[in-house]
Amino acid sequence: MKNKKRVLIASSLSCAILLLSAATTQANSAHKDSQDQNKKEHVDKSQQKDKRNVTNKDKNSTVPDDIGKNGKITKRTETVYDEKTNILQNLQFDFIDDPTYDKNVLLVKKQGSIHSNLKFESHKEEKNSNWLKYPSEYHVDFQVKRNRKTEILDQLPKNKISTAKVDSTFSYSSGGKFDSTKGIGRTSSNSYSKTISYNQQNYDTIASGKNNNWHVHWSVIANDLKYGGEVKNRNDELLFYRNTRIATVENPELSFASKYRYPALVRSGFNPEFLTYLSNEKSNEKTQFEVTYTRNQDILKNRPGIHYAPSILEKNKDGQRLIVTYEVDWKNKTVKVVDKYSDDNKPYKEG
Repeated sequence: MKNKKRVLIASSLSCAILLLSAATTQANSAHKDSQDQNKKEHVDKSQQKDKRNVTNKDKNSTVPDDIGKNGKITKRTETVYDEKTNILQNLQFDFIDDPTYDKNVLLVKKQGSIHSNLKFESHKEEKNSNWLKYPSEYHVDFQVKRNRKTEILDQLPKNKISTAKVDSTFSYSSGGKFDSTKGIGRTSSNSYSKTISYNQQNYDTIASGKNNNWHVHWSVIANDLKYGGEVKNRNDELLFYRNTRIATVENPELSFASKYRYPALVRSGFNPEFLTYLSNEKSNEKTQFEVTYTRNQDILKNRPGIHYAPSILEKNKDGQRLIVTYEVDWKNKTVKVVDKYSDDNKPYKEG
């Protein structure tokens, strides 16, 4: 009898434990499902927010800003891509409506991408048959077309910059006052600010000494290039050179160091961020601007296999450019593309 009671008690305890375990599992599962649902909803909301942000960024907008009691900013964006040259222009036009200033004010931020177009080529007709074409220089040119009533008053960056990263801030205050500083951040409590920030590791930015009130030009030029454990100057014929017995005319890439070691501006391309500040006499209703993005390429020529033949360097031997003309309507604060063309074998040459 006692044994039968023990069996019944043990059986009851087992059932209770199983029921408790099942309830716990179900509760944990429900809790996890709830967490997953909350997480999914959070992600979905975050993605929707990101989409809204992207959409809002893409839209033309008029927004108030602290540049005076009745000041406001009208923002426009124009994007032009050219498949032949693999160059993208993305320009932001910020119209500043300042009732305390007797001229129209415009900030133009030149962005986009100039792809590297890095190429390994085989030319069997030459002794140095294995070629490497790489982007040794990038150029951005901005000019006012035949209109003396519109002037360039300031630009970023200025002079020569050799740091790996370039950061600058332009600030506009009511009454036509402006200033610029290194780094990112507002320069005063009563101003409209615009920043530029881009990477140029192993390259230098040089603002042309010939810039004036209707034309500005920036050059981003290769300097000492670091790849793997090597550091060589752009003017060195042995740049990216690799002397190996496995290199053949059919495999020109094997005559050079692995491209995955190259600096980003050589391997991938350049993303410019340059700024121009302009004023316009209110009697002038429209102005056209011509914007040119150019990629210059050096060619390195190696002979395949183990040998003692010298390498050959040809600077600025090739180049591609995209030229776009934009028209600004000052009264309506609008921008449109009126012309576009591109061409090959056109490296930038100063002069």
